[in-house]
Amino acid sequence: MPPKELRSLIQQVADSLPDTIIYDGGHAIYSEDPLPGVTTDPVEREIEIKEPFGRDRLLLKYRIMEVQKVSSSDISHFITNPKATSMNMPQECIRLLDCILKTVSKQSFVSLGRSALFQQTPIKVVMDKLFTIHKGFISSVRPQWKVRVNLDMTCKAYFVSGNLADVMYSKYGDDMVRCSTQMAYDL
Repeated sequence: MPPKELRSLIQQVADSLPDTIIYDGGHAIYSEDPLPGVTTDPVEREIEIKEPFGRDRLLLKYRIMEVQKVSSSDISHFITNPKATSMNMPQECIRLLDCILKTVSKQSFVSLGRSALFQQTPIKVVMDKLFTIHKGFISSVRPQWKVRVNLDMTCKAYFVSGNLADVMYSKYGDDMVRCSTQMAYDL
């Protein structure tokens, strides 16, 4: 199964779990409290999943188990330890912190690309060029220099969405006939 389809199925499993979980977008699901009925022994479960065409009822059987416990205090101990080295870096805690940052950010921002999150309202609307500019950021937690939170600001232009006739009418109004050359240039 292609990775994109597999992630889509795991996302449906994550959506069926309590709201307190954090899904990393790959194969790991983090939870502050133990999930009901999930132990270190694999448990087989099934859920009804969305069928792309909505014709059939599909059931997905999956196995879930607790693989390890992660304590965020490990990061604090690592940062405050003057003798800490990259050999004893709490990688899983750093990964968890990165997932928490992205999950919290998605509640306030919109994911308009693969890795960046943007404000829903544009900072600038350029109607004569038929695009809007959105401000956003790319965030990551990096283990260099004793666990660094890296935030990069970015701006991206998007064409105005909607029916082409409606978009053109909102730009030219009733003068569409006289502006045919400009309309052809816009297209």
